[in-house]
Amino acid sequence: MKKSIAFLVAVLFIALSAFPVPVFAQDNAFDRMGDWMATVGKKEPEMTMILTQRRAARATERAEKTMKEQSKKLEKGMKDMFGK
Repeated sequence: MKKSIAFLVAVLFIALSAFPVPVFAQDNAFDRMGDWMATVGKKEPEMTMILTQRRAARATERAEKTMKEQSKKLEKGMKDMFGK
């Protein structure tokens, strides 16, 4: 019984962390887990460099996604405004 409850809580935690609230959290549990696996056993300077690169790549992806969404909204607004 305790194992099934612990498993259910773990699954619930992972499911909820897969969809983070963008205002409060930039990295979800999967990102943090991937960062940990990428840096396990590394020395401090290399670890910091890897984490910085991974976080910068994720920030770039988020910015690109936001720009694409905004451009789609702008295109839709222009089509609605001019009827083309």
